[in-house]
Amino acid sequence: MNGERILIDTNVAIHFLSGRLPSAQTELLLNTRIHFSFISEIELRSFRGEDQRHVQAIEELLPECVVHGIDPEVKEETVRLRIAHGLKTPDAIIAATASTFGLPLMTGDKGLKRLDKELELIFVKYD
Repeated sequence: MNGERILIDTNVAIHFLSGRLPSAQTELLLNTRIHFSFISEIELRSFRGEDQRHVQAIEELLPECVVHGIDPEVKEETVRLRIAHGLKTPDAIIAATASTFGLPLMTGDKGLKRLDKELELIFVKYD
């Protein structure tokens, strides 16, 4: 892993903000420039957590991160991943964003585990 930048999936962000991410992954995120796909931004901004503090934490985190939109390269990689692996469109877009920008992907989504030969994948196990 390059240690400086990482793209995180929505589930990782939610666990990170709620303090439920395992300590090794939390430490990594505290010392890394966090990137998101625009899909995760949408999911996070529409997520209503346990209380208002959770919503506020999301709104404070996002401006500190890099959010990637959709561009032709991400679109093409999304199509390729959907065809090759049968991924759902949002998952394929997130994975394609990581692939296109050469970013490790941190996720707890078991459906994305099958990409471990194509992406630098950091899989998080939640208790």
